[in-house]
Amino acid sequence: QGLSHVGVSEALSLRGAAPAAGASVAAPPRLQAGGGAMAAQDSPPSWIRVGSKCRWWSESQKTHHSVLVTSVDPVKRRVVVHFESDHRVWKTVSFSHIGAAGPLRPPAADG
Repeated sequence: QGLSHVGVSEALSLRGAAPAAGASVAAPPRLQAGGGAMAAQDSPPSWIRVGSKCRWWSESQKTHHSVLVTSVDPVKRRVVVHFESDHRVWKTVSFSHIGAAGPLRPPAADG
C-alpha cells in the first residue's frame, strides 16, 4: 500500500527485506547455452538476410504471418522483422529463437 511509485529494490528495503543472495531485482538472469530451452547461436541461418521474406509463427493465433527481415544485428545477435500485412508492426527476435523451435521461421517451400 502506498508503494505504487517505488521501485522493487526500494520497496524491498522499505519493508526491511533484502533480495536473496545472488538474486537480481533489475533484470532476470540470462540463460546459459544449453541451460535453457534454446541454445545461443553466433550467427543466423543463411536464409536470414535484410530483404528476405520469412514466416512468423503466432502461438496465440496458431498461424503463420508473412514478414520481411529489415535488420540483422550480429553484435546484439538479433533480427528485426516487419509484417507484410502492416509494415508499422515489427518484432525483434534473438538468433536463438530463429528456426523450427522459435517464432521466426524460413519461407514456406514452394510446391
